[in-house]
Amino acid sequence: MKLFFTEDMASTMRDIIREELTAALAKSLLPVNKCLEELKSQLTACTGKVTEQESVLRWGTDVRLSELEREQRKTAKENDYLRMKVEQLENQGRKFKGRNLDLPNGVEAGNPSAYTTKLLRDLFGGEIVGTGPLISVAHRTGPARKDSRCMIARLYSLDIKMKITKKAAECRSFTYNGNRIRIHSDVSAETLKLRG
Repeated sequence: MKLFFTEDMASTMRDIIREELTAALAKSLLPVNKCLEELKSQLTACTGKVTEQESVLRWGTDVRLSELEREQRKTAKENDYLRMKVEQLENQGRKFKGRNLDLPNGVEAGNPSAYTTKLLRDLFGGEIVGTGPLISVAHRTGPARKDSRCMIARLYSLDIKMKITKKAAECRSFTYNGNRIRIHSDVSAETLKLRG
């Protein structure tokens, strides 16, 4: 027995099969489409949160960086002020002190104050240094060299110290007991660097 299909019948059958397949496929893809919709909504929410966090971080970082820069400038300014004050205080503490350079090692024979008093009286005479007490304390300082070291002496009178340093600046150096020595005001290392 031969079945004859007409073109209309074949077209109708194709339409029916297509509809059935489409319905079956749509029904089977419903859970997949539902999951895809959930993923899309979650992805949209996540993208929004990431964008929001990026802007917060960018703004927060910029603000924190600006605050840090402002604090650093403030700290640097305070540091400069404090450094200047420390240098002023150090120089204030040194204003009564004189520095004798190139004194041979051991010439003070264990009594640097008496030696420095005799040295200054012999070099400058009673006219400048007077006859009263002259040195409150004297000591060696700086690194030990094989032939000489610096000696620092604290004078009782600032006026006498100023007269000595003025006279020493005029003469630059003196010869005492066959040794060439120089006398300067005692100043901080920073002030000495600035003087060059």
